[in-house]
Amino acid sequence: MNLDRGGMSSGLAIYHCDILGSNELQQGTATKHYQCALLQADGERHLEINVNQSDGSDLFGAAPGIVLSSESRPNSREWDGRDSSLVISDVTAPGETIKFRVGAAAVAAQTTSGQAAPDLTIPDNQPAGVSSAINISKSGTVSAIKISVNIEHSFIGDLRVTLKSPSGKLETLHAQIGGSNDNLIASYDSASPGILQAMLGQSMKGNWILNVSDRARQDVGKLKSWKIELKSASAGSAPPNAVAAARGTTSPNLRAAEVARVRGKVRPARAPAKKRQYA
Repeated sequence: MNLDRGGMSSGLAIYHCDILGSNELQQGTATKHYQCALLQADGERHLEINVNQSDGSDLFGAAPGIVLSSESRPNSREWDGRDSSLVISDVTAPGETIKFRVGAAAVAAQTTSGQAAPDLTIPDNQPAGVSSAINISKSGTVSAIKISVNIEHSFIGDLRVTLKSPSGKLETLHAQIGGSNDNLIASYDSASPGILQAMLGQSMKGNWILNVSDRARQDVGKLKSWKIELKSASAGSAPPNAVAAARGTTSPNLRAAEVARVRGKVRPARAPAKKRQYA
């Protein structure tokens, strides 16, 4: 049916749809993004930033193995960085019928950890504070997290301690409490209610950044060391599914992957349509 005849590439079109987005917003950020954005297969955002109206690498062509996941480029994560659990692989050649697999082979849960001993002096009464990064090389989605800190300071009520995930999610661990007590030697565990809950569902891989700042005058200290412990969620398997892209039909089992009406998810397109650019 040649529904992709208006573009410069042929193949599987996948859209990232969010009913709270707007097609007037081209920024591509967590709060400002299209309501329905084409996931350009080359990982670029040429349509949003007005580089072109289409090019030969916008759609997913024939490819074995995983072509889209939480760790790929582009990725299937929600706008706030959470894992949508959508994995697409084994895409067949462009045609009236394009077949692909939804879901990945089962992956067991795994644990990983990292530690750093930066021994950084915390500047007095400076909101910027000091930061230390621990790089995690393993891939996976966080199902449990524990942070341990060793901070030398003569008045821990001056201190604010935050953790930033590789995707930029920020959570406060210590918010200027404890008064005149000396030294902050503590652990923060997502197993405790209300602790590190924003980090669950985030990608494990990348730089995790601990920031420590002193928000009042007089007392000073050091970030001696800290440690991060992570556990990934296990991933199940899903049967192969096919989509007849040119005819606009889907197999019954594919409905679970069609999440256009759910905030921040990604869905396989029924048919590649002519791509439009919004001012």
